[in-house]
Amino acid sequence: LARKYYQLLINDDPNEGRYRWNLSECYAKMDRPDEAVRVLTEAVDRLGPNPVAYSQIAVNYITMAKFDKAEIYFRKAIEFDPKNVSLWINLAHTLNEQGSREKKEEALAIYKLYYIDTPELFKLDSLIKALEIELGQN
Repeated sequence: LARKYYQLLINDDPNEGRYRWNLSECYAKMDRPDEAVRVLTEAVDRLGPNPVAYSQIAVNYITMAKFDKAEIYFRKAIEFDPKNVSLWINLAHTLNEQGSREKKEEALAIYKLYYIDTPELFKLDSLIKALEIELGQN
């Protein structure tokens, strides 16, 4: 029902970003991340670049285990907000999931750089240790 409501609002006022944002959230909650990505991408195409939209596109790609695409959108979001630690940590997570040694090394460097600024619940200490062992850097 909410999905249809937001679609009607978008049809009525296609330049209002909140409606697109809410519609994408509906799709994400319905476990339809591909549709959430479509809506957010259309929003960016119509309304212009937006770091929040980019990060949400990335999160939806993570849900689909498309870590290479998530990486692209986290990097786009970081271009707008390079001091956002959460974006950097999420980028590191996507790099770590891709399997390449080069990307894992970049993830490790990011984890180490932002370790001090990251809440303990992120468990960076254990992630750093595990990556160091995996990469033979312990």
